[in-house]
This record gives sequence, structure tokens and C-alpha cells, in this order.
Amino acid sequence: MQTINNETNKSLSNELLEAALKYLSLGFSVIPVGENKIPAITWKEFQTRKATEQEVRSWFSNPGVVGVGIVTGKISGLAVLDMEAGADFTGLKIPTTPTSKTGGGGAHYYFKYPSQGKFQNSVRFLPLMDTRGDGGYVIAPPSLHSSGKHYEWSIDFEQSKLAAVPKWVKDKMEVQKTATVNDWKDKLENGVGRGQRNESAASVVGGLISKHPSDRWEAIVWPLVLDWNLKNDPPLPENELRSTFVSIANRERTKEDQPDKNTPEEVGYITSMVTPEHLVEMIYDEKDNKAQLVIFNRQDKTIKTANVFSYKGKKFLPYPTTNTIINKKFILLPSECGPQLKEAELLSQIQGFIKKYLTVSEIFEELIPHYIQLTWIHDKFDTIPYLRATGDFGVGKSRFLQSSGILCRKPFFAGGATTPSPIFRIIDEFSPTLIIDEADFSNSDAKAEIVKILNCGFMKNTPVLRSEPHKDKPFDPRVFEVFCPKIIATREKFSDDALESRCLTEDMDVIARKKDVVLNIPANFQEEALQIRNNLLRWRFDNFDKIVLDESLNDPQIADRLNQITLPIKCLITNPVIREDFGKLLRRYHQNIIINRGMEKEASVLEKIIELHGEIKSLTMKEISIRYNFGLSAPDQLSPQKVGNMVRGKLKLGVERKNGGYTVIWDDKAIEKLKIKFGIFPEEENKNEVPPIEEVDKQTKLV
Repeated sequence: MQTINNETNKSLSNELLEAALKYLSLGFSVIPVGENKIPAITWKEFQTRKATEQEVRSWFSNPGVVGVGIVTGKISGLAVLDMEAGADFTGLKIPTTPTSKTGGGGAHYYFKYPSQGKFQNSVRFLPLMDTRGDGGYVIAPPSLHSSGKHYEWSIDFEQSKLAAVPKWVKDKMEVQKTATVNDWKDKLENGVGRGQRNESAASVVGGLISKHPSDRWEAIVWPLVLDWNLKNDPPLPENELRSTFVSIANRERTKEDQPDKNTPEEVGYITSMVTPEHLVEMIYDEKDNKAQLVIFNRQDKTIKTANVFSYKGKKFLPYPTTNTIINKKFILLPSECGPQLKEAELLSQIQGFIKKYLTVSEIFEELIPHYIQLTWIHDKFDTIPYLRATGDFGVGKSRFLQSSGILCRKPFFAGGATTPSPIFRIIDEFSPTLIIDEADFSNSDAKAEIVKILNCGFMKNTPVLRSEPHKDKPFDPRVFEVFCPKIIATREKFSDDALESRCLTEDMDVIARKKDVVLNIPANFQEEALQIRNNLLRWRFDNFDKIVLDESLNDPQIADRLNQITLPIKCLITNPVIREDFGKLLRRYHQNIIINRGMEKEASVLEKIIELHGEIKSLTMKEISIRYNFGLSAPDQLSPQKVGNMVRGKLKLGVERKNGGYTVIWDDKAIEKLKIKFGIFPEEENKNEVPPIEEVDKQTKLV
């Protein structure tokens, strides 16, 4: 709509008011119209009663009113033929009757409402031709069109009487009505040939719109219409199809008090989908603000782009571009499916990107590209590791997240979330790659929620149960799936050994920035990353069915848990040198975990139990406490009660009551497992000479 100044607006208001009062005097029901041809009032009642002069004057004093509408149908005694610019009525006779030129270059032909029967609204009963009758309205002169032009009379009501509706109009409307009622669903499934396309387009669009609420027409109906058009032989030009869609949608939006229409169960939104026959991924072209689905056939290896994917009687659509998660780029998607590249070429692209923007150790320069690849096929595995950077402020953790995360499949940068609640929802709905810095969630409650995601999110089918607010209940338990790849930044290591063992960690504190790594992110960073994501989408299609878990790659020198979560990434590493380096890294992780455990008090208690086992048949908590406390100052000593808690707790050894005290139940198998867990090996046992227990008892003051 063009911008108009106050004087122009005042002049237009006066002209519209004058025209509206004139139409009212002719017996027509009139309404005020705002921009985009939308009524400026709730107008349903004026389909059955005419406004008063006072109402009309009050309406057109509003500066937002730019047009006058005439309500068609029985209330005004009017039936209108609406022809858009370019409509071909060759061979169709139109009698002389009041006629206006529309602001868009078309024409409105005003006819007398039939004395018998009804005259309904119809859309595209012929190409570029609609009708307006009961329940409709038309924009009348001198209204302002969005093009900046005004509606004008070619033949006004003083120059001609209203002619009767031509018979050919009634006949064509009846044909369309029958077709719309009987076979729009059949046309939707099968398409039509030349000569039937325009008429069928109207029935298909009308039928689909009738099944969906208006706020879903763009997101659901329009993609379905585009998909239907591909079945036609040949397809209609998209601009013609769009014109039909817009015309019908505008007509339906003007109807007040529409009954509630829920989206049919057979339609849903997806960003990705895996079926036995297909891999489906959503793409989003930000420049054209267009979302589509790329469909890969797992049997014949063909790739096509479509607006709809059908599976088991259901239709699946890409998320609408109006979704803020998509258009505000909380989740990043490919814009197209890239070309097929050799493995070495793709890895070289990813490594070049990483080395350009990020300083990490040599092993992580090789490891990060493979982790990025893992994110693109993570959904075929049951467990996955996390990629993590640790270190103090200012050592490059944020760059680590940014540079590695942006190449992953559906990266979700969670720093913009004010609470963990949307993170749960987005992971559950989109299964993205979560990119998160613990510094963004310094609140202890928020941190606890994030830890829940990390504790459960490494394995499929281990959801988190949360209590959600509900209008009718004090709380509503809901299950959230949190399995997805994760790239994390933390200042320190996790206190939980299990969680720590799931992380492939780069210590950024010991990394010095390389001179050739850019200090400031350039303007083309996003575009460069987008092209690599496009290539990785093709890599997903080409490799999803090729890569399988190879149990022979498990390392007997590391813990089962570490083997379990790292096997998927090992299967992606084909270079034997890199695979061996990665194996050394994992063995170092394993040793660090054991060393850390060995420094815990429980490890020392276990050592004392092993030492004393050969000396004392029934080993009590007091005797273990005495041996443990030998040589320690009072603050570091353990009472028999604390020793007992450790024995029953973290060591999980059995105890029994004997002779007035609690004794350890010796279990060879359990002790051997504990020795491995805490890194207590035979050559280290009893290496320190200690006095007999009786002597120690004399020297030690218990706390």
C-alpha cells in the first residue's frame, strides 16, 4: 500500500464517505475496507442488515480506511462477476451492465441478484474469473488499490441498469460446484490434464482450505497445492496457481465466525525423517525465505526436492518459515543438497575451515571434523560421545563452540535461551546438535537441568521426565527425548566420572592461538559454513547406510563405557594413523579417570582393606580406620562411622555385625573389580611399610 499524507488521506476519506452514502442510497449494504482489501470492521451482520448513515459516517472518519466495500448477495440485490487482468472471455457474451475497473487492472461486472434461487461466491469457475454473491463483497470505486491506483467506474449505476446474470456464468458455476463437491480429493491424488487445470485448481484449493484453519493455509495448504500441481500434465504456471490460491484464501478469510477446524492428523511438520525407503531432510533458503524437503531414496539412490513427503497415509511438510526457530536461525539448516564429494575432499574442506578459525591440538584438528560427520548420522547409533572444550575465560572456548558447531547437523546454539525449558522442547522436537556453554546457565537450578540433559542425552531412549505447567492441573508430567550430539564448553571437569567419561575434551588452557588463525570472524563466515553443511547433507545421504558399527575396533585397554560411546566415531575414521592417535587419546582419558579415582579417599580405604586382609580375619571398621589414619593429622582422619559409609556406599562391599562391631565381608570378585576401577595394581600393594595394627592404635588419635 502506498504511503499517503494527511491531506491526501483526508481527501480520500471524504470521497469514500460520499461514495458510501451514495451506494447506501441505492439500497446497497456498504462496509469500510482497510489495507489488503480486508474489512475494517466485523462485517457479518451487514450481510443481513444495512448500516445506518451515522454508522457509515463514523467508519469513514477513520484514517486507516482506504476503501469502500459493497456487500453482495440478496442484502444488496447484487451478483458480481470478478475478472482479473488477463482473463480470456472470448466467445462469452457480457451484457451492458454497471462495470468498474479494479486497481489491479481487472473488472467487476454488477448484475441483478436472481429472483429465484441463490447466487454464491465462487473462485476460478473459469480461469481468472470469480463471482461474488451471498456472503461476499467487492471493493468499489473510488477505493485505493495497493498498486496506488484507484478503482473507477467504466459504466456507473446512472448509465446502465443492472442486467441479469448471464446463463453461461450460472452454468459454469454449477459445473464447478458439482466438481468441488464430488472429486476434488480424486484430483488431489491424481492430477489433471490440459483444459481441466484451472477449474480443478479452484476445487482443490477450496477443498484443502476447508479442511484447515486459516493460520495454516500458507504453511500447509500452499505446499500441498504445489505438490498437486506437479501431478498435472502439464503443470499450471505457478503465478496462475498462486493467484487462484490467494483469491480463494482472501474470500474465505472474510467469512466471520468460521467453525473450528483442526489440522488433520495426517499432516505433520518435520525437519528430518528416516523410513525404510527414504531419508528426508528439510532445507531452508534464507534469501528466498523458502523451506522444502530433500528426499533421498535409499534403494535407487535418487534425490529429489519436494514440498510434501507422504508416508503411510500421512503427509509431512517442512516447518513453516514463519517459525521463529527457523527464520531467526536458532537452528541452522542446509539451503540445498550439495554435490557428491570424495571423502578426502570433504574432510579437507572441514579441516580447512577448522584450522582457519580455531586453534586446537593436532589430534583435535583431526578429531573435530569426524565428530562433525558423526552429528550428520548420529541418529543411526544408540550412543554418542560429547565434544567439549574446558578452560578459563578468554582461552577460546566460545570460538571452539562457534567454529565446530556451525558445521554440524541442525546446530542449535542454546546461549539465547534464558532458561533450560526451551532447550528441552527444541531437542525433543528437532533433535539438533546442542551447542552450549555452561557459563550461560550460572544459576544452580538451571545448571542442574542442563546436567540432566547431559546425563541422559548420550543414549537413545533415555528421556527426561519434567513437570510442565498446565492450565487445568497443578502440574503435567511430560517426557522429553534429549538424545542428540552435544558440543559443550565448561570451566572445569565434571564431578561425575560417568559424565566425564562421555566427553572428548580439549583443554584450551594449554593451547596458544596460532598466528594464521583469524582473530575476528569475517562477514562470509556464515556463507562459508552453509556451503559445507550443504555438502555434508549429501554426505549423509551417501553414507547413512554404508557405515556400521565394527565391534572389532573396541579397545580392551579402556573401560567398556568409553568403548561404547566412542565406537561410532571410530567407525568414521578410516585413516589408520588418525585412528591410532585417537586410540591413544582414549587410553589417556581412561588412565586419567583411574588416577583421579585413585586420589579419592575411597581408594585409600580400599588399599587399607587389602593390606589388612592378610593380617586380620574379621576386619572391622575401627581397624580400617586406625590403619587409614596412621600418620595423618586430625582434620584428615576418618572415623569408623565414615569408613563404614564409604565401604557400604561407593565401594559397595557387604558388611556384617560380629563381636560388637561391623566387619567387611570379603568378596574376591568385587575386590578385583574395585582394584581395576581405582587403579590399584599388585606391584603397588603393601609397598609402604606400616606397623602392626596394635601399634598403630596406640599412636593414632581418632577423630
